[in-house]
Amino acid sequence: MGRHSALQRRWIVNGLLAGFAAFTWVSETSAAGPPTCRVINQTQGRHFPPDTGQSLSDAIAEAAPDDELTITGTCTGTYTLDKNLSLIGLVTRRYPTPTLDGGHAGSTLTVGSVTATLTNLTLTGGTGFAVGPYRYGGGLYNGGTVTLVHVNVVGNTASAPLGYGGGIFNAGTIVLESQSVVSGNGSGKNGGGIYNAGTATVRGSSIVTGNFAEDGGGIYDSGTLSIDGSSITGNSASLRGGGGIFKVQTSSNGTATLTSATISNNTAANQGAGIYNGGVMVIQSSTVSGNTSRGGGGGIYNIATLALTASTVSQNMSGLGGGLRSDSASATTTVTASSVTGNTAFVNGGGVYLGTGGPDNAGTVNLQSGSTVTGNNAFVSGGGIYNVPPRTSNLEPTGGFVNLGDTIVSGNTPDNCVGVAGC
Repeated sequence: MGRHSALQRRWIVNGLLAGFAAFTWVSETSAAGPPTCRVINQTQGRHFPPDTGQSLSDAIAEAAPDDELTITGTCTGTYTLDKNLSLIGLVTRRYPTPTLDGGHAGSTLTVGSVTATLTNLTLTGGTGFAVGPYRYGGGLYNGGTVTLVHVNVVGNTASAPLGYGGGIFNAGTIVLESQSVVSGNGSGKNGGGIYNAGTATVRGSSIVTGNFAEDGGGIYDSGTLSIDGSSITGNSASLRGGGGIFKVQTSSNGTATLTSATISNNTAANQGAGIYNGGVMVIQSSTVSGNTSRGGGGGIYNIATLALTASTVSQNMSGLGGGLRSDSASATTTVTASSVTGNTAFVNGGGVYLGTGGPDNAGTVNLQSGSTVTGNNAFVSGGGIYNVPPRTSNLEPTGGFVNLGDTIVSGNTPDNCVGVAGC
């Protein structure tokens, strides 16, 4: 009888333990539930229940200028900053990705004429600030001064039907730093990742990748742009071009400056898969590689002012000008101590192509200070450099002017140059 009682007791204990384990598993699963939105004003030491998307709206409304708000989990809604604030995402084991989700109801975050810092956050689910048929800034619309520190802007759109800045529309001053990422955003018109109409800086190993638009799949710049130690990669443009970057010239905009930047693996349906430059651009100590367009200028398409220094243009592909194309009488391209190598043209100009479709000339390309044009390939002619010969009819394209200086042009297929004196 005593042994039987002991066995019964063991079954009871084991049953209780099993039940407790099942209860614990169910409780933890239920507790995880939908992501919470826990917001604390650290400056005031105040928590804003009930831990829903409204909590962040309440915290912003009741914050004093320069307060610091911390966010845990996912806050769903559209939010506007109308005072100087810092928003900081807190990572926990249960909620590892602090997120603002626009819920497809407008711009996820709008920054007015204030100064804001966002740290360790993801902005997603935005569809843009709507003005009639126009939409601006799916993930972020900035009209002030904002710094993004290790922030992901991902999965936003500005599309219906005239969208600008699928990820970010910047009309003020913006800095992306500390490995910030702008990824998987799209716009119906220009600037799939970023549309910059103000002053934008991308630095600190930040990445603009996998975005799409008609022009400027990665970045569309009509302002002043600086890219420093960062990458623009894997973006696409479906109309004119600028899969990676589209730079346009306006009466008031500034220079686009790329330093220690990588522009790679972008695509364009027409011109300039890596870069379409219609303004003033300075590229230094950078790499433009692996970009592909169907029209011209697989790496770079230039119709304005471009200075390329101590940089490499390599492994790009296009119909005309695998590496670089000059296509305007106002275009001046200066290549200094740089390498144009391993590019491919499906027709002419494996490395460099100069030619327009009309009566005006195609501008000037200056190659100098020991630059090299080597190892490029064209399926028809001008493996290294192709400068369209003088016209014999109005139906033919027009070339430009090439100054070789001390540049080495060698090892190109099927030939080194067409229409270039001294080559």
